Amino acid sequence: TVTPSSPLALLSGACGTLLALTASIGCQEYDSSLLRYSDAGVDSTEASTEAAPDAPVPDAGPEADAPDAPDAPNDVLQDVSSEEAAPPCSPTQVDCDGNEGNGCETDLTSDATSCGACGHSCLGGDCSDGKCLPFVLASGQLTPSNAFLDDTHFYWTNQVLGGSVMRVPRLGGVAQVVAQSARIPGGIATDATSVYWSEFSTAGSVWRLDRTDVGDASKAIELISGQGTSLSVVVDGTRVYWTTPGTVRTMLKTGGGYIQLATGQNTPGGLQTGLGRVFWTNYTGGTVVAVDMGNPDAGLQVLASDQGAPAGLTADLTNLYWVNHMGTPDGGTPSVMRIERTGGMTPEVIADGQSGPIGVAQRGTYVYWTNNVGGTVMRVLKTGGTPEQLASGQQAPSGIAVDAAAVYWTNRDDGTVMALAL
Repeated sequence: TVTPSSPLALLSGACGTLLALTASIGCQEYDSSLLRYSDAGVDSTEASTEAAPDAPVPDAGPEADAPDAPDAPNDVLQDVSSEEAAPPCSPTQVDCDGNEGNGCETDLTSDATSCGACGHSCLGGDCSDGKCLPFVLASGQLTPSNAFLDDTHFYWTNQVLGGSVMRVPRLGGVAQVVAQSARIPGGIATDATSVYWSEFSTAGSVWRLDRTDVGDASKAIELISGQGTSLSVVVDGTRVYWTTPGTVRTMLKTGGGYIQLATGQNTPGGLQTGLGRVFWTNYTGGTVVAVDMGNPDAGLQVLASDQGAPAGLTADLTNLYWVNHMGTPDGGTPSVMRIERTGGMTPEVIADGQSGPIGVAQRGTYVYWTNNVGGTVMRVLKTGGTPEQLASGQQAPSGIAVDAAAVYWTNRDDGTVMALAL
């Protein structure tokens, strides 16, 4: 299955005003540069931890129990040393079973192959206090921002002039240049055969490159030019969709003319499609909007208004989820929000008090996001509750994606691409 994830690119302002949004979203503290976004969806099932019962210490063997064995002299007495004894059991020292005799050989607090539970691998990260730690998938990148996850690779855009579209195998490996751009790359998406990206430039284009040609930018096909600063791009079975500073547009993946789905928008950034509809956030307009692909002439549906710089956007079959990068006009704090895809209800806050949230993704029962200002990666149940901090000390985390094994994100400020086993 293909899991979308994208950030965004905003422009000017105090907390990531125009970072670089992608098909699914994310924004950061405004650095007078770009607004980044991200999306994707995913969650994972927590492995349960159960301590094994105390294992008996083995005896000294059959000869020690022989009734007729004579006493040995003191200087040749045989004994079982503590090093040879089977490891004892405890709530954190369990039998996983690496054997050792056969006691409890595994320390769940530090074993990276059984962290917190037997068989729970940290996938390349360390284990501390029974929890996996983040690890670096790629370093030395130039403002990595928007992100997308497919069935084999994690993709991102290096959002600088002359930047690049990059990817790395999901569970680690060598980072690879997908294509080098003369302009600043913006949104990123893939399907089964191709990679798509937009450009954050006054003369920006939308591009397609076959996966078999990855690394050879000369094979890239310019689907359309002159699109301005395009923040996000997404694809479905037959079409590609993208945003410009005031419009949302679509065309066939094979090229041709485009259809204008919406005009007069205010920095559309987060972008999603599904079930015959297209959804987006208006970062400076404070709205979440939808249009029916089957009847675009019916007009736009405003699903939510008076939001606080809505940035990243993701969706499941029932709901839309987005992050408010800033506080709302009524005094609300930066937050993670939810509303039914069909609209007709008041948006719900599922996590508030955040610190510049920008990228968002979903899977299973959880929503994941990056706090671009606070330097944390978080998640919360889709129904709401107490947010869980997955990683801290990150450097302007932006684009985010998640699958069954791990959560992935980009750090704009230190040029790293990170992962954390779930």
